[in-house]
Amino acid sequence: MKGEYSKNNLFKRYPSLYVNSYQGSLTSSSSEIKKIFAHAKKVIEKQKDKNKNISVILFDEMGLAEISPLNPLKVIHSELDGKQEVAFVGISNWILDASKMNRAIHLSGCQHLTTLVSYSFYLFFLIIISHLAQLVVTSYCPFLFFKVSGISFCLS
Repeated sequence: MKGEYSKNNLFKRYPSLYVNSYQGSLTSSSSEIKKIFAHAKKVIEKQKDKNKNISVILFDEMGLAEISPLNPLKVIHSELDGKQEVAFVGISNWILDASKMNRAIHLSGCQHLTTLVSYSFYLFFLIIISHLAQLVVTSYCPFLFFKVSGISFCLS
């Protein structure tokens, strides 16, 4: 999201996102995680209008960091407690310890191949139908066209 610099008028009403990426690993340390939180907070502090920007930490492979002998995820509790200054998204290929997930929304995918294949076909057909609908809508509604989460809208 680019906020006021978005091409789409709908997204211009929302704040822009500054993504601060961190790749977890077996060698991750607490000091590295504190640094990424400090950097994310500093990005927002530099902004004149703090309501127009959101700083997000994208922590990939949290599961690898969790099994690290350095126990780097222990600092996340203190960073996520109290006043929330930055948004946080953690991605893992397996379920983390419950104490690390109790301050978040946990989304889990299916691990059965047959269900995964069924979801893939379902998404494939949704994408095709969405593209066909977009072609129909754009041909019948040339005045104003925009798309939100894959759904096409038209106002005339």
